[in-house]
Amino acid sequence: WLDVILESPLQHAGLSLNKLTDELKQVEMEFYFPISRLSSREFNGLLNQYSVLNCPVTDVEFQTIKGMMKGFIDLTFCWHGQYFILDYKSNHLGDDVSCYDDDQLHQAMGDHRYDVQLVLYTLALHRLLKLRIANYDYDQHIGGGYYLFLRGLNMNDHRGQFFHKPDAMLIDALDQLISAEPSAVDKDNQMEFSV
Repeated sequence: WLDVILESPLQHAGLSLNKLTDELKQVEMEFYFPISRLSSREFNGLLNQYSVLNCPVTDVEFQTIKGMMKGFIDLTFCWHGQYFILDYKSNHLGDDVSCYDDDQLHQAMGDHRYDVQLVLYTLALHRLLKLRIANYDYDQHIGGGYYLFLRGLNMNDHRGQFFHKPDAMLIDALDQLISAEPSAVDKDNQMEFSV
């Protein structure tokens, strides 16, 4: 099974996990970034405007927040000059690889709101690369995000693989939204948090 996971061809030509040398990848990349203010209404508005999935999802609910966002990305890697995130999922969607096609993966991503995770991870990588790469450009340098549903990976096709590159306008709008200074009214309604 591990050999299949490592050797399965991913959706970018010539790419498989066993091709990623230590120089091309970072395992469990930790990130922090400040959030000046974020409401669930604004966040859901952006996610609905720039949808990641082809299925309906329920809104995420939280109080207006202010604080530090902290997380760990399973794998970040560089491939042909672009940077990607990759997350491993062990969800059981069925006993056969046919249960891991696009529709089922979109549904699983929506049921668990992994699309939210993908957007936040992409924002973290975007912020890092803006600091590290001269003349950084989202469209040029960000490759997108893979979610590998390990039970569906196989050598014959791309089942078990969810791939999406969030729209640059979504990442830019979210970046601006969480960086904006809150109004006096908003300051009274915020809470500190750490994820």
